Amino acid sequence: MDQISRRRFLLTMLGTGTVVAFGSVLYFDRDLVTRRHAELLDPYQETALRAFLPVILNGVISRQTDQRAEQMDHLIRQIELALKYLPEFSRDQFFELLSLLSRRLSRWALAGQWQQLDQLTMAQRMTLLQEWRHSFLDLLQQAYQGLREIVLAAWYGEPSHWSYLNYQKPSWVVPGR
Repeated sequence: MDQISRRRFLLTMLGTGTVVAFGSVLYFDRDLVTRRHAELLDPYQETALRAFLPVILNGVISRQTDQRAEQMDHLIRQIELALKYLPEFSRDQFFELLSLLSRRLSRWALAGQWQQLDQLTMAQRMTLLQEWRHSFLDLLQQAYQGLREIVLAAWYGEPSHWSYLNYQKPSWVVPGR
C-alpha cells in the first residue's frame, strides 16, 4: 500500500475543508432555495456559464461578434430547457456550481481566480477547465464533466449543429412506397 505524502494529505484536507465550508454556506443560502424552484439561471450564474461556453465549444461557435452573441443566447435557453429534464439533485448541483463561481471568495477557492470568469483570457479559462479535469479532487472533476456535458448536449441537441459532427439524419425508406 502506498504511503500518502504529507503534501498530498495537507492539500486533500485543505480541499475537503473548503468544500465543507462552502457547502454549509450554500446549504443556508436562501437565494439558492428560491432559485431551485425558478429553474432559471440568475444573471450572475448566467455570466459564469457564458464564460465557459466559447472554451467548451472552441472552434465550433461563431467568431463573428453578433452571430456569436445570438448563438450564446440561444444556447443558454437550450441549457435552461435541458436542466428541467435533469434529476433535481443534478440540477441543484449545477446551480450550486454556477453560484459558487459567481462569488469572489468561492471562485477563488474553486478556480484560484479573484477576477470574474468573463474577464479571464480564453487561455486562462482553458487552463482552468483542464486543471479541473485532471484534479485529484473528485468534486472538481465532476464540475468539469457536468459543465462540459450539459453544454455539449444543448449544442449538439440542435439538428442544425449536426453538420459539425458530419452526422446525417437517417432517412427512412418504407418498402413498397
